[in-house]
Amino acid sequence: MLGVEGDERMAEVARSHGVEVEVGAFETWDDAGRRFDLVTCADA
Repeated sequence: MLGVEGDERMAEVARSHGVEVEVGAFETWDDAGRRFDLVTCADA
């Protein structure tokens, strides 16, 4: 699992629970050519 989070503080919370997170806006995030079985996006 890989998370993409726009806020560094929230990314740190996720990392503290063992989630790998990259910080950046999902719309401009570079997937670096990786492929994923599922992509989901939420906005609150």
